[in-house]
Amino acid sequence: MGKLELLNDECNWNFSKTESHMLVFLKKRFSPFRHPNFTLFFFAQAFSLVGTWSHELARSWLILDMVGTATALGTLLLCTAIPGLFLTLYGGMIADRTDTRTLLIATKTILTISAFSLFLITSTGHLQPWMLMVFATIEGFVSSFDGPAFTSLFARLTPREDFQQSLAIQSMGFHISRMLGPTVAGLIIAFKSPAYVFLFDAISYLGVIYMITRVQLRAKESRGPAIQSRGLRGTLEGLKFFFQEPKMRYLQLQLLAALVIVVPLSNVVFRSYLKEKFHLPASQFGYLFSFPGLGAMIGAVYFTLAALKRPSKNLIVGIPALVISLLFVRAVPSPMVAAIVLGLTGFFVYLSVASLTQSMHLATPDDYRGRLGALITLGFNSVSPLMSFPVGVYTDKFGFENSILHLTLVFGAFSILLAYSNILENKRLL
Repeated sequence: MGKLELLNDECNWNFSKTESHMLVFLKKRFSPFRHPNFTLFFFAQAFSLVGTWSHELARSWLILDMVGTATALGTLLLCTAIPGLFLTLYGGMIADRTDTRTLLIATKTILTISAFSLFLITSTGHLQPWMLMVFATIEGFVSSFDGPAFTSLFARLTPREDFQQSLAIQSMGFHISRMLGPTVAGLIIAFKSPAYVFLFDAISYLGVIYMITRVQLRAKESRGPAIQSRGLRGTLEGLKFFFQEPKMRYLQLQLLAALVIVVPLSNVVFRSYLKEKFHLPASQFGYLFSFPGLGAMIGAVYFTLAALKRPSKNLIVGIPALVISLLFVRAVPSPMVAAIVLGLTGFFVYLSVASLTQSMHLATPDDYRGRLGALITLGFNSVSPLMSFPVGVYTDKFGFENSILHLTLVFGAFSILLAYSNILENKRLL
């Protein structure tokens, strides 16, 4: 009996030790939640992003329903791209030089008004395709300043030692919202109408506006050469800082390849192809395209728990797996299989893009944070939507399956050449 009790005590001690190690592990991985400013802002922003992704899908559904071509959807995304193409880099300099809190409140307020106006027009039955284009242009203009301002503010919610994990957690929240947004949009469209998606988006901004007024920010830490110039010269000097180092050049060029090929492929070709192939109603359309968000969310959880010191190592697996998953979309026989493949695609898109952007963030000082945000915002909000238009035209001319094959192979070939060039550059510097 004594031996049995001793064995039980040893088992209990081992279990307690394992539980203690697990708690320590989780506390380290979710350390940013120790800071109330981060916690409150994170949940407010995550809810707002659900509204943003709902808005994006409802807008795509409306243009496809009214016009019915990939070119029309590409044109809509083009409208969001054009303002940012000219203004985002300038917006990054403004974010670095002004009070980001005030700038972010202004941008979120305008986006609230825009979404509410779109709700009123859609609910009265007067919506026309050109109106969607106008609102998309307004959103593109505002996002040119909103993205860099958000990047600059978010980096100062936690101490520097918690910054990498705060990036991973924020990315996880982003992709949870990306998964929930299309599902919410599908439900709202099915039970009410697309107009109420825009109302939901407008309401979702209110919480984040309130939190921006309440959070306390740490002081900026300067680790790079100060940029004194203003206007165009200051913007160009900021770009020079990011392109003068070989590793940063490689990261940015690989990110650019993903944004100009993979993202338009997912947002224009896949949506148009699967809607037509399976004759999807609004609710199924929303459910199906929540799966890329689900895959990305799983990738974000992995990123948060792994806490890799060199995130770029993920590219060795992420890029080849992404190419394979993109090609599989051509052969899906049913919506259920399509959902699984889209989930895998979302996971590997996230793994690749997050590895690139997080590596860039970790190498950037606070004084350049707004300009880094401007570069990333320019890619996501301008360059990628801009490429959606020619991708849509190409798809309508050569067909969905050919378009998927050609674009995926171009992305894979470019990534191989870029990686090989980066290896040669690193060897030269040794």
